[in-house]
Amino acid sequence: MPHNQSTTDMNYYSEEVHFVLESRRTWLVTGGNRGIGRALVQYLADQAQRVFLVDRDESGFLPANVGSSGQVTYIQADLGIQAELDRVQEVVREESEGLDVLVNNGALNLGGLMSGNYVKFQQTLNVNLVAPFYLTQILIDHFVPGGNVINIASTRAFQSQADTEGYAASKGGLIALTHSMAMTLRERIRVNSISPGWIETRSGLEHEPADKVQHPSGRIGRPSDVIRLVLFLSDPANDFINGENIILDGGMSRQMVYHGDEGWSFTPS
Repeated sequence: MPHNQSTTDMNYYSEEVHFVLESRRTWLVTGGNRGIGRALVQYLADQAQRVFLVDRDESGFLPANVGSSGQVTYIQADLGIQAELDRVQEVVREESEGLDVLVNNGALNLGGLMSGNYVKFQQTLNVNLVAPFYLTQILIDHFVPGGNVINIASTRAFQSQADTEGYAASKGGLIALTHSMAMTLRERIRVNSISPGWIETRSGLEHEPADKVQHPSGRIGRPSDVIRLVLFLSDPANDFINGENIILDGGMSRQMVYHGDEGWSFTPS
């Protein structure tokens, strides 16, 4: 299974979301220049939403006039540096009257026990776990009543491939952070998380038939799947969902896999 987000973007989200936002809200999306984050920002802009896009990488940056009537402000910032997070919240406060939804999507995967080291592990935690905590903390009083924090975690919090300790640990921590923040912010801001499995963000890529049929849903995930769940969780009508983590992987993590059973085989390297 590849990593949950790649560096090349899909552009097919709009045909599959089939959802119209009735009111204009203000969104802050981290990691909004690539993969799932970029697809979400594109959709929100097309829906005339006010969006703050935070990303360290300026390549592929979405211009301010993206979408037909949306307004997107790009903030170039490293999520692993406290001073840059402080600058993010300053821009959001200066250019908006309040924040409706914070989507903590930005993430790093710098390896694990075999390919990583102390510095890389710490950098991964800073971006994937500390940044969602700190951005929420410094923006608490800027959220509108009934605001939402949505953390993009991963099924790698529950299952792993070798040498991914940093990413797995940070995503597991993000799920724990989610329910803890939900209790602290109760009756003010709802906090939920999404744990995607394989979400293909690369355009024009052909997959093996087995890649699709191994999923109980019969296909690989798409950015639009995540977008629909973000919209669902952020909807004020769904305010009874709080402190929850929702797995979005086509049932992949629920199936039991053993060598020689139901067509599965294991070939040791």
